[in-house]
Amino acid sequence: MAEQLFLRADRLSHNGQPLSEILRAHEIWLATNGEEGRSADLKQANLSGADLSEINLTHANLQGAILMDADLHNSILVHAKLREANLVEARLARADLRNIELAEANLMRANLTESILIEANLRGVSLRYARLSAAKLASADLSGANLIHADLRQADFFKAILTGARLGFANLKSANLGLADLTEADLSNATLAQASFTGAILKGARLDKADLSHTNFAGANLSGARGLVGKQFLNALTTKQTTLPNGSHGPYARGSTALRVL
Repeated sequence: MAEQLFLRADRLSHNGQPLSEILRAHEIWLATNGEEGRSADLKQANLSGADLSEINLTHANLQGAILMDADLHNSILVHAKLREANLVEARLARADLRNIELAEANLMRANLTESILIEANLRGVSLRYARLSAAKLASADLSGANLIHADLRQADFFKAILTGARLGFANLKSANLGLADLTEADLSNATLAQASFTGAILKGARLDKADLSHTNFAGANLSGARGLVGKQFLNALTTKQTTLPNGSHGPYARGSTALRVL
């Protein structure tokens, strides 16, 4: 890590220890595979507004930390622990967050554009109004997450778990949700134009007033899905492998009663 990265942390401390010393010890710990130095323990640290951009905090403990408006763009937080952390309006664009622990964290209005969240634990996280365009969330667990009004354009949710997630008014234009599990998810008023739900599970999902223009539901399971009307569904792609809301197989035909949940 370049010395200038430490200098940015000189004025901050945690439990009486300068943050710069904690970060230096963590860098040594990473470089020596744990034989020297010490893993960063920043549990419940107040790092509001801190400039931590481009810093490697792999495996660091930041549970319950306050990182409101912190700059973490291009940072590395692989396997880091941030459960219940406050990251409101934090900047995490292009950050490497693979396998990160962010359950119950608050990322309202955070910028995660082009970030990597593959296999991340995002259960119960708040991402209201957050920016995640082109983010990579393959195999991430977002069960119960709040993504209302989030910008998710071109995001990759391949095989992600979104059971019970709230996605009302979210923008998922051209997003990839292939093989994702959206059981009981709320997609009311969401923009799903040109999104792919190939092989996805949408059992019991709410789709009231969602924009389904050229949305791909090939092979998707929509049994029990609610809020769909014929006019809304006509521009979506369904196939013989698509399970429609009433349990019948597609493709959907104009005037069909297949959108009525039995």
